[in-house]
Amino acid sequence: MEESLRLDPDFVPALTVHGHALRDDGDPRGLEYVTRAFDILEDELARESLSEDDCALLERNARTLGKRRTLERVHEYRERWRIDDDPVRPDVLAASRPDRGERVDRRDTARAERSEP
Repeated sequence: MEESLRLDPDFVPALTVHGHALRDDGDPRGLEYVTRAFDILEDELARESLSEDDCALLERNARTLGKRRTLERVHEYRERWRIDDDPVRPDVLAASRPDRGERVDRRDTARAERSEP
């Protein structure tokens, strides 16, 4: 991990994992690494460029540092991300045709047809 951080001192996964390991061993550098990873990820959250994997890392670091508001913001971000990026939206499914003998609730189809312009 140290070599990884020498090559890239801002490599968040290494900062997080190694930081927690050092902290658990009582090494004060551990909290410094966790804090640095947290700061980097919180900046990405503010720019809304956080990946799903980075969300998990930010949550772990926020819990360690007691940052409840950041945990709430990550939760809100995850919810928006799922809604905005979900390729399977209910409005699209309701308007689709059944395939291979699948059953369709006619009420859903009628609702979808009424909502079309």
